[in-house]
Amino acid sequence: MKNNRLILVLLILSLIMLLMACSGAEKEDAISNTEVEKTTEQVVVEVVEEEAEVKAEEKSEVAFNHEPIVNGDFEKGQENWSTYFHFDAAGVFEVVAGQAMIKVERDGDEDYSIHLYQGQFTLDDTKTYTLTFDAMAKQEHDLLVVLENSKYDRHVSETVRLTSVMQTFTLDFQVPEEPVSLKLLFGELGGKVSGENEFVFDNVHIAAK
Repeated sequence: MKNNRLILVLLILSLIMLLMACSGAEKEDAISNTEVEKTTEQVVVEVVEEEAEVKAEEKSEVAFNHEPIVNGDFEKGQENWSTYFHFDAAGVFEVVAGQAMIKVERDGDEDYSIHLYQGQFTLDDTKTYTLTFDAMAKQEHDLLVVLENSKYDRHVSETVRLTSVMQTFTLDFQVPEEPVSLKLLFGELGGKVSGENEFVFDNVHIAAK
């Protein structure tokens, strides 16, 4: 009888130990699963962040390293280019033989009264860029080269003299990292022009040095 009781007690103790062992294993499994879940979430977050960084770098490369001026040789006519004629000015913009030609009847009272422009585009403020273009005027006339933002803040404002002979102009510059437009202004710049004038532009390019 005593032996039976002893056996029963031993069985109960064995069962309790087995249950405790199983409970401990379940806890370890739960902890292990939690750690796996945390590790998985961390890996996913890191992958997402890496993909975002890659996309940002790719976007930056596109924004900063490509040629910002489109159709600078005017082989596609007026595509991507616009002209502005103020109320005090008059003229006509056309493309002839792959060159931009602006025939001016009145140059207006402001430097911006007539201009050829393109943009906006964003450049890298840590780099120096070179603007090159060919230009001439039937009658000698100043040209104001401007790079400005949407608030008309001029980050670049340089004057060159156009003659009846086509010349290549080069200008090095830096601008803040914000959307800007390139504008070639040939309104009223202090020079008297009798009668009509004609401006020709070609091979407009911007490249990082």
